[in-house]
Amino acid sequence: MKPSKFDSVRAAALAFLLMVAPHAPSAAQELEDEEITIIVPFAEGGGTDRWARFYAGMMMEHFPETLDEVEVENEPDEEGPIIAANEFANDDHSDGLTLLGSSASVQFPYLFGDTRVEYNYKDWEVLLVSPSGGVVYVSDEFNLLTHADVRRLKGQDMSYLAQSSTGIDIVPLLALDLLGIDLHVQFGAEGRSEGFEAFDDGDVDVDFQTTPAYLSQSAMLVADGDAFPLFSLGILDRNGKLKRDPSFPDIPHFGEVYRLMHGRDPRGEKWEIWKTLMAAGFSAQKMLLVQKRTPPQIIQAYEKGMAEILSTRDFVGAAPAVLGQYPQYTGSDARRLRDLAISLDSTMRKNIGFWLINEALPKWTRHAE
Repeated sequence: MKPSKFDSVRAAALAFLLMVAPHAPSAAQELEDEEITIIVPFAEGGGTDRWARFYAGMMMEHFPETLDEVEVENEPDEEGPIIAANEFANDDHSDGLTLLGSSASVQFPYLFGDTRVEYNYKDWEVLLVSPSGGVVYVSDEFNLLTHADVRRLKGQDMSYLAQSSTGIDIVPLLALDLLGIDLHVQFGAEGRSEGFEAFDDGDVDVDFQTTPAYLSQSAMLVADGDAFPLFSLGILDRNGKLKRDPSFPDIPHFGEVYRLMHGRDPRGEKWEIWKTLMAAGFSAQKMLLVQKRTPPQIIQAYEKGMAEILSTRDFVGAAPAVLGQYPQYTGSDARRLRDLAISLDSTMRKNIGFWLINEALPKWTRHAE
């Protein structure tokens, strides 16, 4: 059917309107010239702080739009990272310009039903997930020359400075407990950076740092002969088997050191608890979060920006030395890992709580004054 003269005029008018009408801003323009704040609920110098500062720099350099500033704001508290996470949840950050840098020490209290928790991960959108690992190391005073010497530590009275009983420290602490080491644990550190400082000053003789902090500072103590890397946490494959951490291929993982200590592979209920905590705390160890009520176009802009960062040559070249040899995730992959990290079987939750309250805490704190 031949178009009428009216149809032709209408089509021309529509084309003109489309040409002169102001265009809606694209997702890539939503953050143009904005100031962005990343809240880190820990003191400066720890793994999450170093992770956040690395990404803040990458955002300034490689976001599709020009950001005015990306500031990392440290908010440590004597009661732990729960306080800053609560404030982030309760304050109105629906403009999407304030983000939270989360870690396992924020996830675990949520998973365990800590009564101080006022936040809900379901109220937040995840923009980035960074798996991580870490290393437990001991003072040179124990004179360990090889990992076969680990048997010297069995029954040793060793000291450790932790953040809280429901934070990331329970993963290395349970590992040390399974090795048969007699631990004296002091709680109340505002971040793992305080643990490093206490170790460096000689106030404690065993410490743990996640990969970013270990690579940037603890590895230097090892290189200087002031510390011995006892074990890495390792990584769990798809079948739940523990393997060496690709960031630390020369350091035995916890299971290998357990075998050296006891002459057999780890097994039993506490081993299953450890693997559960390991999977929950380190498969999505660090997350960049925004409030869910943030406009969708802002969230899309972040996701586009983070995806572009991960593909740049600068990131690919610099990331291993700062973050370790782990894949980084955004978009649907990040959401999948977030969901896995904040899910815990109710039976396992009860088992963890029973072990922690009735066995671990009384044992670790019995020397406290």
